[in-house]
Amino acid sequence: MLSTDRDLLVLEPAIFRDVAWASQRLCRGFASIIGTGLTAADLDVSFELAGVGPGHVVLVDGVGLEVLARTSPAALTVSRPRADVAAPPIPPAPLAGRPCEVLTFAPQTARADRAVRAMLALRPGETLLNPEDLRDLCAALAAREVLLAAASRAGPESPAAWKASMYDRLIDALRGRLVASIDTDGDDVEDERRGLSAGAVTRW
Repeated sequence: MLSTDRDLLVLEPAIFRDVAWASQRLCRGFASIIGTGLTAADLDVSFELAGVGPGHVVLVDGVGLEVLARTSPAALTVSRPRADVAAPPIPPAPLAGRPCEVLTFAPQTARADRAVRAMLALRPGETLLNPEDLRDLCAALAAREVLLAAASRAGPESPAAWKASMYDRLIDALRGRLVASIDTDGDDVEDERRGLSAGAVTRW
């Protein structure tokens, strides 16, 4: 997919805590952290069985951390949220025996992914060559869906509703400036540049 839970965390850090009811919980237990290593105890489902890995988010004492790797069925490499996926890990504060859970907004992200691909009018056999350029748009669409769900509970004047309208503007801005590089014949070479705002296509 074009974005992950990690990208949603970076864009909207409190969403995993404040709108947890709209997520899916993969597992829960108690965590201890030293450096970038997280070791869990009393997991209801192991990280391995839950499919937890890079791109997921683990909430420890209500604080969201990026999952960089799964090193064993009960251990992860984690980082504070980073501005860029290529940046070095940022160790969280050390702690022991604190509640942890892995939550995911994968259904919302999957719908956002399909929406972006529909904006590009991708046809069978076409490949997107610069998916990283569309990561923020996909994450913004997912965040907007989650916040709209929160606003439906809290009301049209709630902070969630205000944030959702902010994402409307961000999404429009991203659609106006982003351009996708498309391979139409399976040779991994750009054949078209396709915009998301008005369906503009430039052929090479």
